[in-house]
Amino acid sequence: MKTNVKYHPDHLGSNSFVTDNSGRAIQELRYMPYGEILSNKRSTGSNYNTPYKFSAKEKDAETGFNYFGARYYVDYMYVWLSVDPMSDKYPHQSPYMYCSGNPVMKIDPNGMEDGEFRNWRGNYLGNDGKIDNNVFIVGDKSSIKTIKANEKKGATTQASDVKVDVSTNKTVLIEALSVYNRTVNNGGLDEETSAFDTDGYVYRTTGTGGKAQMGIASGDVSIHSHPLGETTTSYLGVPNVPGPDDVDVFKGFNLNIIVGDFAPYGYDFGRPPQREQRESGLSFYGRDISKIKTPIGSMSFKEMRKILKK
Repeated sequence: MKTNVKYHPDHLGSNSFVTDNSGRAIQELRYMPYGEILSNKRSTGSNYNTPYKFSAKEKDAETGFNYFGARYYVDYMYVWLSVDPMSDKYPHQSPYMYCSGNPVMKIDPNGMEDGEFRNWRGNYLGNDGKIDNNVFIVGDKSSIKTIKANEKKGATTQASDVKVDVSTNKTVLIEALSVYNRTVNNGGLDEETSAFDTDGYVYRTTGTGGKAQMGIASGDVSIHSHPLGETTTSYLGVPNVPGPDDVDVFKGFNLNIIVGDFAPYGYDFGRPPQREQRESGLSFYGRDISKIKTPIGSMSFKEMRKILKK
């Protein structure tokens, strides 16, 4: 019988646990800072060994190298096997260096990643020429025009020169998707949270009986889910409508994200729609929503995945 497995990533996207159909852990992985495997434990009777390990990239069984798409990475030597194709933009560092020497805080999804400008559909606009994993979401038409013009000329754009709606990074977006998946896995009625402190450490909590308390009172980014279904004691939550407690929680963080399922047009709270009728996604908020409770913007996970692919 075929075994369906689920991957449970850490804050960098590296697979830490693998579970089977029943939720039983069949593999546990731990890593050194630069991705070398510290321990690889498998449950008794299981011979499953995931090929997707550090940064969720495939580890070649023959060579032991990690394939990132543009380049191969050697985790036990902390280097890429080939030169960064954009190394001329970074003369201050080695063209073989991984994540600018900061693997605990940064990821490099394909071996040649700059800070990217994206629109609210997740489409690529241009970059800032800095390998820092940042994502800048832009909706202003004039700014989009400027970024595209620079990209066409082969030039970069600085975030300070255009109007940016949301400034975040791919680690945060991966964690937002993880919060949603954790909510699905717990049945959809208990909230899940993740909070990044100012050093990039992630605190995760799970709600009991619905709501969950944020792991820290203040920090850089807060992420939490809204219920994916209704009961007699809980309402159907949507990411683009903050809850009554969110006003105070959001004050402690620079950026706040709610994940969940958007309600279809004409939704009747007395007759909740099936989940397959709804689109999952996330909404972004600033610190102060005491007066204006609408999000800075929203996007579906389908659109967000475009950002994570490139």
